[in-house]
Amino acid sequence: MRYEFGGKEKLLSFGRYPDLGLADARDYRQEAKQLLRKGIDPALARIKQRLEGSTAQTNTFEIIARDWHARNKPSWTERHAADVLVSLERDVFPLVGALPITDFTPPMILNLVRPIEARPAIETARRVRQRMSAIFVYAIASGLAQMDPAAIVQGAMAPLIKGRQPAVLDLRVRPKSLDGFTKLSDHQSN
Repeated sequence: MRYEFGGKEKLLSFGRYPDLGLADARDYRQEAKQLLRKGIDPALARIKQRLEGSTAQTNTFEIIARDWHARNKPSWTERHAADVLVSLERDVFPLVGALPITDFTPPMILNLVRPIEARPAIETARRVRQRMSAIFVYAIASGLAQMDPAAIVQGAMAPLIKGRQPAVLDLRVRPKSLDGFTKLSDHQSN
């Protein structure tokens, strides 16, 4: 299809004849003419559509989360890094790991953490939400997302009721067995 955009003549191809039928080519031409009426270059619109389709598959939550984890892992202890990844692999990736990061909404995040709260693992649910929020912040900084839906969910989660921790009343070290240790009464006399 020949068309003019921005004072320049351009040519737009929809596909090869045996692969693309005449009826499909006419449909594509109609779409291109509608874009021209709106002031949009149809060739650039097709390029943008192809790029968005390919980046949607590479910008899944799991891929971005694993990248975030790899970048933060050197500053974490080995145990913490393993705990973070295990919680995501167990509670998040099986349900929403394949979704594009831009498709998330606050209700989706809330529906993801509610079953964790119901186990009951309220502290784990809060940590999963916190980790998801950090992943969304990383995606926003990388230009892959526009908002952090996990941050909004924080106020809608079940409250964490912490009990009082007893005070340490005795600072003396008590041996588990007397092998290799002095008796407690000998230790006190020194």
